[in-house]
Amino acid sequence: GRQALYRFDEWGTLVRPNNLTTGNLRGGKRPVDIYYRIHSGINGSGMTPFGKTYAGNEQYIWDLVNFVSVLPYPAMRDRLGLRID
Repeated sequence: GRQALYRFDEWGTLVRPNNLTTGNLRGGKRPVDIYYRIHSGINGSGMTPFGKTYAGNEQYIWDLVNFVSVLPYPAMRDRLGLRID
């Protein structure tokens, strides 16, 4: 997300979705790190875990990992035909 309404986690910290086009990922940039964030969610933040939703279809999570990994690179997005505006 590029803009979001204010929301707070269980500890009272302001939480907003990260602007994924900047490439700043708090949980790590490795594909496995992104996978675990999508699969297991982020405790206390309200991020939904998708591991049970895609049980048996883990390729869907890897597709999201690949999508998130490409977002910071405009040339790669253009080559793949991804428009995010």
